[in-house]
Amino acid sequence: MDEARLDRARRTSVAQTAGVIGIVLLLVGALMFVLTSRQESRALDVGLTEVLAAAEDVDDPPPGQFLARQRPGTAAVEVTRSASPELVRILDGAVGRPPGRYETGTRDDQRIRVLVAERADGSRWAVAADLAPLRRRQGQLAVALLVAELAGLAGALVAAALLARR
Repeated sequence: MDEARLDRARRTSVAQTAGVIGIVLLLVGALMFVLTSRQESRALDVGLTEVLAAAEDVDDPPPGQFLARQRPGTAAVEVTRSASPELVRILDGAVGRPPGRYETGTRDDQRIRVLVAERADGSRWAVAADLAPLRRRQGQLAVALLVAELAGLAGALVAAALLARR
């Protein structure tokens, strides 16, 4: 009878220890995911800001980005030639918006981040970037954190089981 109670106490101890460690790992993983995702989002914004500051024309933005410019006193908007008609529409509308950061979607659910700025000469600029690479990196981070958390939980179970036998 005492052996059965001891065995039940061991199992309870292992389950409680693994549960607490699992919760801690989950919270740490979630915090890491949120902080890293925010940092990558900020890095994208910094990159877009640098592109806007350095742009002299709309012809040669970095890969995956597209520029638009509206010269002062004109209604015409110049857009990077390689932009799809959907991106041309988005950028054409963006230069008329107040300066700032916007996220929008295309008809095929592609998420786009647009940064709009007005220069001292009165020209209005917009740069657009596809958010798919950012979302892909976030997905990879989520999978990596999940694998690490499962490995940590398995290690916690083994350690708790070994300690409970003592």
